[in-house]
Amino acid sequence: MKEAKETTVPDLRGKLAVVTGASDGVGLALAGRLARAGAEVVLPVRNPAKGAAVQTRLAVALLGDETAFTGPARSAHYRWFTDPASRLIHPESDHAAQSRLLVANLQGAYGRDGAGSRTADLVDTLRAADPEFTALWSEHPVLGPYCAANRFRHSKVGPLELHCQTLVDPDQSQRLVVFTAIPGTESHESLRSPLGG
Repeated sequence: MKEAKETTVPDLRGKLAVVTGASDGVGLALAGRLARAGAEVVLPVRNPAKGAAVQTRLAVALLGDETAFTGPARSAHYRWFTDPASRLIHPESDHAAQSRLLVANLQGAYGRDGAGSRTADLVDTLRAADPEFTALWSEHPVLGPYCAANRFRHSKVGPLELHCQTLVDPDQSQRLVVFTAIPGTESHESLRSPLGG
């Protein structure tokens, strides 16, 4: 068998790459190579368990490694309401809005999935664990039609303001959130520095 050599990949910043079969093997390696070249990589996968274990380098740099969590802690919703450290990446002035957004997201999922679902189990767990969640849940917040700007406090590059797009797979069991900065802004430049490159 011939030995494979690495091909030079051009600068792909500002490009979107959709890589199927990216939860393992050649697809995962290709997705990693495209991400290292600066592309925004979308990884549609058929196996949700494998897909949940895939996180791009930039996502790890921004949010931390989310692949090591188990049980309910795999849910960012759960961590937000049960682990105060999970809130540190957002300015404190944004916490109330972020809490409301997460509860509204779960309200929508609960309405879709119903009683007896994993969503219902998560809601029951959070209602038992956190008074803030319980109070917001009783208000029935509703998601707006778009994802507003998110502000992050990054330990290496400082404050970031990122806009997001939420993509939902056809059976609505997974969401992919893509964060981008407006070109020419300080956040955009920060993403190109130690965090992004």
